[in-house]
Amino acid sequence: MIMCLLNISIIEKIKSLYKYYVTEKKDDITLEINKKDKDDNTPILVAILKNNDDIVKMILDYANKINEIVETLTGYINDYNIKIEINEKDKNGWYLAHKAISESNASILHFLMDYAEKNNLILNINDKSEEGRYPLNTAILKNDSAIVKLILEYAIQYKTDLNINEKDKDGWYPLYKAIENNNFEIIQMLINYANEKNIILAIQEKVENGWTTLNKAISLDNTDIVEILLNYANKYGINFDVNERDEDGIYRILHVINLDNYRLIKLIVDYVNKNNIGFDINKKDENGWYPLYKAVNENNIEKVELIIKFANKINVTLEVNEKDPNGDYPLYKAIDLNNINVVKLILAYAIENGNNLNINEKDHDGWYPLFKAIDLNNIEIIQLLLDYAIKYKIILDINEKDVKGNFPLLKAINENKLDIVELILNYANKTGVILNINEKDENQQDSLQKALNRNNMKMARLILNYANENNINLEINEPDKDGWCPLYRMINENNTDMVQLILEHADHNKILLNLNEKGKDGWSPLFDPMNGNNTKIVQFMLNYAEKNNIVLNINEKDENGNYLLFKTIKADNEELIKLIINYSHKSNIIFDVNEKDGKGNNLLHRAVNENNTIIVKFILLYARVNNVLLNINEKDEEGWYPLYRAIDKNNSEVVRCILSYASRNNIILEINEKSKNDWDPLHKAFNEDCHTIVDLILEYASKNNIDIDVNEKGDDLLKLLYKAINKNSTSMVKLITDYANKNSIKLNIKEKNEEGWFSLHKAISSNNTELVQYILDYIVKNGIDFNINEIDNNKSCPILLAINLDNIDIVKSIINYSKQKNVVINLKLKNNDGDYPLLKAMNNIDMFYLIVDSAKENGTNIKINNDDVNILTQKAMDIGNNELVEKLKEISKENEEKSN
Repeated sequence: MIMCLLNISIIEKIKSLYKYYVTEKKDDITLEINKKDKDDNTPILVAILKNNDDIVKMILDYANKINEIVETLTGYINDYNIKIEINEKDKNGWYLAHKAISESNASILHFLMDYAEKNNLILNINDKSEEGRYPLNTAILKNDSAIVKLILEYAIQYKTDLNINEKDKDGWYPLYKAIENNNFEIIQMLINYANEKNIILAIQEKVENGWTTLNKAISLDNTDIVEILLNYANKYGINFDVNERDEDGIYRILHVINLDNYRLIKLIVDYVNKNNIGFDINKKDENGWYPLYKAVNENNIEKVELIIKFANKINVTLEVNEKDPNGDYPLYKAIDLNNINVVKLILAYAIENGNNLNINEKDHDGWYPLFKAIDLNNIEIIQLLLDYAIKYKIILDINEKDVKGNFPLLKAINENKLDIVELILNYANKTGVILNINEKDENQQDSLQKALNRNNMKMARLILNYANENNINLEINEPDKDGWCPLYRMINENNTDMVQLILEHADHNKILLNLNEKGKDGWSPLFDPMNGNNTKIVQFMLNYAEKNNIVLNINEKDENGNYLLFKTIKADNEELIKLIINYSHKSNIIFDVNEKDGKGNNLLHRAVNENNTIIVKFILLYARVNNVLLNINEKDEEGWYPLYRAIDKNNSEVVRCILSYASRNNIILEINEKSKNDWDPLHKAFNEDCHTIVDLILEYASKNNIDIDVNEKGDDLLKLLYKAINKNSTSMVKLITDYANKNSIKLNIKEKNEEGWFSLHKAISSNNTELVQYILDYIVKNGIDFNINEIDNNKSCPILLAINLDNIDIVKSIINYSKQKNVVINLKLKNNDGDYPLLKAMNNIDMFYLIVDSAKENGTNIKINNDDVNILTQKAMDIGNNELVEKLKEISKENEEKSN
């Protein structure tokens, strides 16, 4: 007989197996339908997990079909004893019926119940899963009425006592969960089951949030459920605690007032009345707080609304003006918490019940509702208060000041709230209240100054219009406590629109503004726009001055010794410079472009320092047009002159302009002059790595027959040539050597730096083959006696440095140089690390052959004797390089032949 394992993970395979084993009645094979897989699951459990009714039915049909086969085949059933373990749990604690319930599969549950009945088995429907739930809890959690009905009917049929009052792991019991699911059918089934089994349902049992079944039913606005619970309670003498308070201190039963459900409300009210339950809605607690104020203070709109609705239901008037121990009352507290909805509720309640709210009443800090609403910038609350005041003809104290001298209009302006300012002005116009717009706060600022300080042109226009409409004279020349008048402040704030507005107002009201008067900072109004780089403001000021015949003191200096042109240069604005210079031409004012500021800088210094090429050119042009000779060799406060500063900025165009200006005006620039850091222009240009500037300086020096000592050291003790090599710049090296050749200057190419490196060492260390070759060519071309075996502080010679870098091209250049100069390269010269050229060359066989082959050439200056060969052979053998060993033997043999 063949035994076969049922694999039910693939539906099509199941169907074919079903046809083969059941439909065709293949009696020579038996399936192991109870055998478990690696996850400890039986086939039927897997089918249930897959929620596949067809496969479950096939397995059950197969098990039943076996019985038919047994009838025709004597003894078959005894031999195989085929049954399904329907109550056995898997490794996760699930048994078949509970799993089917968790999948909400009534069909599978039916199959299991039918199978159990046919096989005289009792299905386990009252055992907890590993999750701590009973099957009934799970079915209710799934809100599956059909399965709940199956479970309850099965329990009654087989006399199984279900734990219908027991909570699951989440603290929920069946009835509460059914109510939470709003499932009246399940609730009714549970009650019927409990009645039949004489079980009293735990309808007062609380869940974790402290709610009972009645609380939940009320919150769901389900009248039918509430009614059935109340009827059940009456039937069994159960009393609901309707006086119970929630975590916010509110009677839970009051939540019914939130519902727009007359029948439900009537049920609860009738229940309350029947049980003689009363509520004192205005009663204060031990802290002196009463429910309405407490709800407002907690910022709980739902609670406030609930209390108001309940009060209306029981015809009790709430005390909306009653203060707490701190002197606060509900309306003010709601505004203080910025809760518009609560404010609306209180106002609506007061209107509906004829209560007069004390909207001018101050709190314990002396603040009243309107001022607090403005402080919070809540326009909607402000509008509500103003509307309420107008409707009930209450005159608001809108000119009342706080401790800082602020009143509502000033406060709104200070908060930069245009819409609030408009509301206050409209209220004042409607009620005929005259606002004190010239009244100042603690900073000596009135309404206009506040508006200007906030850069709000619309707000400033409103104040100006209000003043005009109410014949109020504004003091626009009056300074605040900081010494700022409106015009000065707006210029300082760089507010173009505001400056224009003030100038227009001055023109309209024939007010003469003193544009030359200095402010607290020692500047006249025209100086400030330069700081803000504001061309428009300068234009407005110049136009106003011209229109009113005012001559501006554009040559006047500020407290730091700066005059106007210095400001324009700092602003880095070409258009500003043109405006000022054009004004000076119109007014016949000549600028002294060589004049220094308080720090010893002239205009050219400032322009170069700002690195503005256009302004530099403009100054040079201005000087030429006005026949002014610039002191271009004059040093600034840091001891730098313009050319040096331009090099420091790495601005080749400005350098070119200065050199051209000097040439045009026959000025000899002091290009060998050192700055305070002991650098001359050429060294500085090298340091900035500017090829163009180096070229310009050397060209200028040549044209003007200025000798530049290219061997002179800078403060870093490096020659110019060494600097160029140090920057690995072949082009810079060529510039300096070309200049030296052109001027018959012999470069000190053999001098070492503090590290013991000379120029060639540094070029090799930079691994720059072109630069190394260029230096070697320069040495040969200029007949310089140069020791190619010269060592650095580490006793490394040039060829060893090149070998260490594995640069065969540099090695070739050094070998070629030794041939040209007939110099012997010391291949055994050891450095401090014990390395020497022949030994290190063994790491690169091509380089080693290059050296050896050079040694074999006639006239070579590289010598390799037998002692060298012996040492190197041992090294080659140590590293296992047989090719080198053979090569060295060949050299040894050649040396012997030569010696014979």
